[in-house]
Order: sequence, then C-alpha cells, then structure tokens
Amino acid sequence: MLQKEGAVIDGIYFCPHHERGVVPEYSIACSCRKPRTGLIEKACKDFDIDMVHSYVVGDRCLDIDMAHRSNLKGILVRTGYGLGEVDHVLPGSRIKPVYIAKDLLHAVNWIMKDNS
Repeated sequence: MLQKEGAVIDGIYFCPHHERGVVPEYSIACSCRKPRTGLIEKACKDFDIDMVHSYVVGDRCLDIDMAHRSNLKGILVRTGYGLGEVDHVLPGSRIKPVYIAKDLLHAVNWIMKDNS
C-alpha cells in the first residue's frame, strides 16, 4: 500500500499481453487486456470495492469501453491519447464517457462533486 497526504493506492494492475506482441510468452489473447474487464475483476477479488461509487478514468475510448463493460462510470481525460480521442474517435463511438475532463485533477474534482 502506498500512502501520501491522505491518498492511498492499494494496488496497481497492468496487462503485459498483446495478441501481436513480440515477446512469445506474452503474445496471447487474455481477459485482462482492455477493453476486457479481467483487471477490474481481479481488483474486486483483491479488495472490497464499492462498484456503485467507482469510476474509470482514462485517456482512451478503450478505457471508457472497459468502464461500460464493468458497469462503471467512465471519465475521459484530455491528456495523452485523450487529446486525439476526444476529437477523432469519440464522435463516432457508440460508447460515451459520463464526463470529459481537462486532466486528472479536473476528473477528481468532478468525481468529488458527483459523490457529494
């Protein structure tokens, strides 16, 4: 567990797999690669997560798709890939975020207001 000034991070999850990857042992299809929900399911097994009041914050439409598949609210940030996703991918996407934030800080502030 990582803790700094009241913020707590209980775990960090990532998927090393890619179906067309160059490392043979990781070149597989898996349930943890976004937009699939394997990593969220693992986190739910590891921790007592209140899914009703949880969010996915990401900079790709894949993140928002994963949120929808997990019945979570998805917030798209306009940083990183999010700069192009908002203008080029999102307009044609069937999956829409509940909020588009300027950056992570704005996403957190919106979440705080949404939960008050």
